[in-house]
Amino acid sequence: MGRLFQLQENCLRLMGHSMERSDDRALTLGLKHVASLLLVISAEYPLMSYVIYNRDDMELITACLSVAFTNLLTVIKISTFLVYKQNFWQMMHSFRQMYSKSHQSLEVVGNAYVEKANKLAAFLGKAYYISCAFTGLYFMLGPIVKIITSSWRGVVYIRELPMPMKFPFDDINTPGYEFGFIYTVFVTIAVVLYASAVDGLFISFAINLRAHFQALQERIRDLTFDLKDREVQEQLIEVVQYHVQLLNLAKQLRITYTAIVFGQFLITSIQVGVIIYQILTSLQVGVAVQLADWHLATPKQRRSLAFIMHRSQREMLIKAGFYEASLANFLAIFRAAMSFIAVIQSVE
Repeated sequence: MGRLFQLQENCLRLMGHSMERSDDRALTLGLKHVASLLLVISAEYPLMSYVIYNRDDMELITACLSVAFTNLLTVIKISTFLVYKQNFWQMMHSFRQMYSKSHQSLEVVGNAYVEKANKLAAFLGKAYYISCAFTGLYFMLGPIVKIITSSWRGVVYIRELPMPMKFPFDDINTPGYEFGFIYTVFVTIAVVLYASAVDGLFISFAINLRAHFQALQERIRDLTFDLKDREVQEQLIEVVQYHVQLLNLAKQLRITYTAIVFGQFLITSIQVGVIIYQILTSLQVGVAVQLADWHLATPKQRRSLAFIMHRSQREMLIKAGFYEASLANFLAIFRAAMSFIAVIQSVE
């Protein structure tokens, strides 16, 4: 198997980060790092401009807000990485050292857990990267394919940017369209690479940490107490040191990813709230019937209108298995999550 976190490290290298311990610039931030953050932040302006420009079309607004929220979450990820870059590097180095130690000593108890976890983490990280890359590629190629097919069919096609953006210049005709397209490509590349790196590292850190805790449990179960006191003491010291190291890594992981997890939860909640808002508009059908000239209708027609009013009182719900996307369930999940966070903080 290749080096641990190799894929994520390659993504960070493409964004100008050096993760080598021997490199003095590994933990320093340069203009190119801040520029990538500012580039992604700047994308919020054309996205919000698009929302304002299409403020009367709820479908276009919600589609754009989904992209804007995803971009905002990437801003949080990039900012977190730049602030805690040293923590990221230390965790990568620690996990690599522990893996190297267990890999070289095949007789180390719990080595199977770590080996299996590394393969799983590498697979999931690669799958996540591929999904991000293909999503970005889909958005980029969409307008190009439409332009080519329209040209073949001889149909006039109003050019669209890969993302729902509105610039303060003519972004439909040349050269504004080309500039907007290239700008969107660079933003998408930054989003894909940073998301693949930061999220991929979280997946790998969590899976590896769980595997090492499992290895620790197996080592404790296999402790031998019928040896000399000195040998037993050495075993206990090794187990305690291993445990302390894992606890420190767990704490470091929690501190590093707190902002990202909170941002993910908050933005996802807002997206669900937008969906619920759209669903609740179905309740306004009955109001529309009341505002109509229903008194001019025949008795048969009035019965039909009454049936429409009665049916509109039932909410349109989106179901996902046992879950219903309703305002009540959304608030219940939010309250439960806040209570769970409060319990965790009180325990700590």
